[in-house]
Amino acid sequence: MAEQFYLIGKLGSSDGFQVKSLKLETTGTRNDDIKYFQGIDNLEKFKREFFIISRKNNRTYHTYVREGLSGERGASSLGFSYVYEDGFNVITKMLDLRNVMKEALEDLLQGNGFAIQSFDDPKVSKALMKIKSFTDKVEAKTLPRPINNIQSSPLNPNDLTNEKIWEMLKKTDNVEISEEIPTKLQIKDTEIKNLSLQNQTKQNLINTQGKDIENLRKENEKLRKENADRNTTIVKLNKDLEDAKKGNGKRDAKISSLLSEIKGLLSNDKPISGGQSRREPVKSKPDNRLSYINIGLSMLIVIILLLFNTCKGGGSETEEVQTLNEDITELNTQKDTLEKEKKELESQVEYLQKEVKEKDKKIIDLEEKIEKLKKEKKEQNKPKQDKKNTAKAKANKTEDNAEKSSGEPKNK
Repeated sequence: MAEQFYLIGKLGSSDGFQVKSLKLETTGTRNDDIKYFQGIDNLEKFKREFFIISRKNNRTYHTYVREGLSGERGASSLGFSYVYEDGFNVITKMLDLRNVMKEALEDLLQGNGFAIQSFDDPKVSKALMKIKSFTDKVEAKTLPRPINNIQSSPLNPNDLTNEKIWEMLKKTDNVEISEEIPTKLQIKDTEIKNLSLQNQTKQNLINTQGKDIENLRKENEKLRKENADRNTTIVKLNKDLEDAKKGNGKRDAKISSLLSEIKGLLSNDKPISGGQSRREPVKSKPDNRLSYINIGLSMLIVIILLLFNTCKGGGSETEEVQTLNEDITELNTQKDTLEKEKKELESQVEYLQKEVKEKDKKIIDLEEKIEKLKKEKKEQNKPKQDKKNTAKAKANKTEDNAEKSSGEPKNK
């Protein structure tokens, strides 16, 4: 059986990290021990203190270190290490050894600083005696090295016992213990606090969702009404479009008739029609495509209402909010479609109304031309009628003179 004690750390002086063998009272030691302690010095996962049990071949290292101490050159560290070598034997009271090493190290510290000036300070020997008096009496038992070494997570000493550490060393060669690690109780408390916070957040959400749902319902209803109004507008535009198409058809017929009449007047082969024709109101052919669109939209709104009522009967308020949002998205899509359809219809109506105005103007021009032609023809026929009347008057006068000469009245 062999054992060794070390004081390791850095006091912040120019010497840097040091390893001193306390039993041999020299700064020199085995190369594999120095290599191990240098690895301990480079360990960055712990900021204040840690206790590590490591098995290397037949040697077991028990190392307690305080980190973050105030030295001459910034952050420093100080610790003890007890190395035990006796085949596969391991001391049984490792957690007790940690507590003894922690107390011994407190004798070398003053607050967060050092109570010693160097590793040769007499206080070091006194502290070592505390540790040695414990290790001289501690029991050791055989503990084979694990076949499949696993990586274990650091634990808080308050969650451990010597028996638990023993069981851990059956599965791993390295056990890390630190007060920086939260205890299981602290973890549970944190989980409870987080759950309480989550529950409070959810409760706040539930409290505000009532207003959100009501606002969504109002927005939903508003969109439904707007879409219904748009449907009404589209129906009216369809009617205007139908009227415009019918009116244009009648205007085309009227224009054709007037052109034929003008042609007859110009050729003197067709009698003059009396008076000006009366223009018919504009009507157009129904657009079945738009009627199908309106029917489809109505069916879609009915389906959405059924889905909305189904969601309203069961499920959480969050599902209801999601359903309302989906309804609103669908209604907004309908809104965009109806707006586009409305603009297209308005454009068609505007075009047809413009065409109506042009045809009305053309009809007026043609009617004015007919009136002018009628007047001109009447003027042309007036001299002939006057000659005819003059000839008839002369004939009547001649007959009257003849009657007077014969003294016999003319039979009429």
